[in-house]
Amino acid sequence: SMMRALATLRRPWRTPGRSSVGGRERLGVGAALWVGAPCRGVAQDLQPPPVRQMMRTGETRAAAAKLPLTRTDAFTLNCELTCAESIEHVLSVVRDHGRDFNVVNITTAFFQLHEHTKELSAAERRHLLASHASSCKLLIAATARSANAFDARGIANVVYACAKLDYPPTTALMLDVLARLAHDKLEHFNGHDLSNTAWAYALVCSRQASAAAPFGGVDEGSSRALKLPEPARVLLEQLAAVATVRAPDLSAQGLANIAWAFATCQLPAPKLFGAIEREAVADLRRFEPLGLTMLLWSFATARARAPELFAAAQGPVLAGLATAPPKELCSQLWAFARAAEGGSARAEAAGCVALVRALEQETAVRDVLPTFAGSDMARLLHCVTTAPLAAEAEAEDGVASALALVSRTAALLNAEPKRLWRMSPFELSTTLAAASRAAATAELTARATRASPHAGTTEHASPGRPSEVLRQTSALFANAAPVVHAQLQLSSFAEQALLATVSAFGAESARADRADRHGLAAATGS
Repeated sequence: SMMRALATLRRPWRTPGRSSVGGRERLGVGAALWVGAPCRGVAQDLQPPPVRQMMRTGETRAAAAKLPLTRTDAFTLNCELTCAESIEHVLSVVRDHGRDFNVVNITTAFFQLHEHTKELSAAERRHLLASHASSCKLLIAATARSANAFDARGIANVVYACAKLDYPPTTALMLDVLARLAHDKLEHFNGHDLSNTAWAYALVCSRQASAAAPFGGVDEGSSRALKLPEPARVLLEQLAAVATVRAPDLSAQGLANIAWAFATCQLPAPKLFGAIEREAVADLRRFEPLGLTMLLWSFATARARAPELFAAAQGPVLAGLATAPPKELCSQLWAFARAAEGGSARAEAAGCVALVRALEQETAVRDVLPTFAGSDMARLLHCVTTAPLAAEAEAEDGVASALALVSRTAALLNAEPKRLWRMSPFELSTTLAAASRAAATAELTARATRASPHAGTTEHASPGRPSEVLRQTSALFANAAPVVHAQLQLSSFAEQALLATVSAFGAESARADRADRHGLAAATGS
């Protein structure tokens, strides 16, 4: 107690914004014992007898970080990094003592940088790190210098932090130095390290794809050739082989993360997806709703056939329909619709039709469509006008449900045209293309109804009635015309979106001409 009191008297106040490690003031006896520092450098007349070193718990780390220090041992530096209160504090420790860091200090520094910047936007984070570029370069240099000393967990943690920071110098580090290092030690990665590493590299891939296509559309399954540096590509190919063997050891979220990673990177890995499907189907109940959505999206995006997975997932997806957030719901519907493309995907098509039917019934009971954002509405319309309409010969009630959903969505957009103005060019083009497909199907359904022997039967008014669908889609094109004109003036349309928009307006114009001619013929009796 006496020595602690003496240490408190000798302890100076910390200078705000400055690393306490850099103070180098002389320690009291109790302070030296507290942080485990040698007694060399303290008052010689107060040399204590040897005592047992205190346990370094979280509480003692916090206390040690507040003390002035006489040496930069690895533990003391880690205390300072762990208890840092801001990113400036972390980078000040890096600036003053980065050359003395070991691999634990490097990992802690990256983790703390991520923790203190995760609430910032990407632009704010890059600006803040760029303003401390010299400290960041020092940390990157320390990482490259100590590369061979990292263990598997340390590599995975630093890769994850670099991906989350989204700072060009740290991204370059993970795509080159850390990729080579991870490849050499991949056999020592556990399941958590494998999934985090795959997820981190896929996150970088998705950012590169977004940067290459700034007007990216809502059809996220479109394949683009993603250019990865050779070390990163070799690492992911090796990771696919290792994860295929270790699939039984992966958690549900780990399976979803790895599937998402390879679907995002557009790297073919049929054996890996087959192993993931077997493990997922064996116990689908362990997946959280978001994890199951990621898994279905990944298989649909990668074009990996998985009829057993989609058949097993149909029940959980329908059960969670009432509570699923709009984005999650649209992703599930998109996955079933995407997987149903092609004549042989009968299980996936049946699941898509069942999901559309259940969603139409849900919207009839609860007013859920107003909670959808513009991107969600565009994806919803795209999904319900692909697989369900293609299955007309097999599931007429599925077609009726799809048309009813289109009619309700179009009615909401017509009632609130400001939603159209908030859409991106690609979202608007997707919405109009879906409306054009729905109008064509409604027109064919109306002709078939008139040619039916029961054409004279009174038809109850409903959103899915062909005449109502045609009325709402026609009004939608009229409301969208000034929005398209304004975006054309701004030259904001990408080529693909522009072509889809022109095609949709052309189809609607031709349909309106046919309706006018039919009305004139009916009026003249010819």
